[in-house]
Amino acid sequence: MFFLPKVVKNIFQEVFSLFRFKTIAYLQETWWLEVQGSLEFEFPARTYSLFFRLQLGRASKRRGRRVVNGEQIHGWNVKPVQFHISSSTFSSNADGFHPLASTEYCLDDEPVGKWKLYHVGDFEVENSWGSTKLNFSMSQIDCTHNKGGLSFDSVLIYPSHSCKVRSIDN
Repeated sequence: MFFLPKVVKNIFQEVFSLFRFKTIAYLQETWWLEVQGSLEFEFPARTYSLFFRLQLGRASKRRGRRVVNGEQIHGWNVKPVQFHISSSTFSSNADGFHPLASTEYCLDDEPVGKWKLYHVGDFEVENSWGSTKLNFSMSQIDCTHNKGGLSFDSVLIYPSHSCKVRSIDN
């Protein structure tokens, strides 16, 4: 069995308290933002919700305290960010991807340094025995201005009936 010294354990706990994972993506500056992902999995039959977890600003620890640098946040007030989800259930009568939801959010309305879950949409799994493939994306394409200062942590999927966004936002 391997044991970490107490100092190393404390460092790891501090990193994980900032983000869900050890590293996150930070967008310093860009003209064209497009984040795409796909997932194929066997979900139990029920309705699920998909979320993007984002934050304006760059978080770090300084002298044991969480500090957020918001100096590089710019360009999010010109055009909203668009979110999309589509799915395909692999069974004998599946004919391709079906758009499920599209939504958009203005990120400039959000407080700096607070992680927020952006609800993309819901999808329903009817057959527990078949694979479900999801495509999801986030984009803000406008080449007339640049934007920056966005932290991207993860994409989360929760059963819809148990979603309490306030309790999983921090």
